[in-house]
Amino acid sequence: MSIQVLNLVWAVRGLDATAKLVLLRLADFSDDTGGQIFPSVGRVADDTGLSERAVRQALRRLEDTGALRLVAKEDSGRHRAREYRIELSFFAGGSTCRPEAGAGRNEVPGGTSFRVGGHDVPPRGAPDAPRSVIEPLENRQGVRPYAFEGKVVRLNYSDFDNWTATYHAIPDMKAELAAIDAWLVGQPETKRKGWFHSVPGMLSRKHQERLAAAPPTPKRRPQITDLPEFAPR
Repeated sequence: MSIQVLNLVWAVRGLDATAKLVLLRLADFSDDTGGQIFPSVGRVADDTGLSERAVRQALRRLEDTGALRLVAKEDSGRHRAREYRIELSFFAGGSTCRPEAGAGRNEVPGGTSFRVGGHDVPPRGAPDAPRSVIEPLENRQGVRPYAFEGKVVRLNYSDFDNWTATYHAIPDMKAELAAIDAWLVGQPETKRKGWFHSVPGMLSRKHQERLAAAPPTPKRRPQITDLPEFAPR
């Protein structure tokens, strides 16, 4: 987590409430350069209480405004997660979201409205400007956003189920993640920040080792009932 990037996101004005909430969650993953962000849509949805559709739409709007850039797409074959970068240059000119090129400005009492990602966003001070309250997850009673939560590794239910199915040769996924989490605690911050990218590789190696060590399945011996004479008529 980068306090510097979080402060920049908190200070920006002109983003709709959903996009800002998603951007704040991404900033919680980032390093001080705005990079090393490897979220899944499901995880961001679980953490923010939004639907996955709303998260996808917010990500597209953030890319359209230039606040967010997709560095690499998800590649399950290579165990590579989707990677984003928060563009710090977007915040360099001030804390107000710039209007789209060619978009008109609509004068309203209290200020000027902007169009962000195709949506009209009321300015600060506008009578109809929405006010949003971001409720911390820990204040939502009964909500457990993670299937596994260690000191470094935090995995939501969707990702946990996917990893358990993909690396099915690992008998106890939570125990394996706990061992990896304990190892990551002593690693440099850059390695800890990129855990969502590196842990699948570790699990894949363990999975392959388990498969290689498993005894071969014994071949079935032919039975007399296999003869054509015993075939059902």
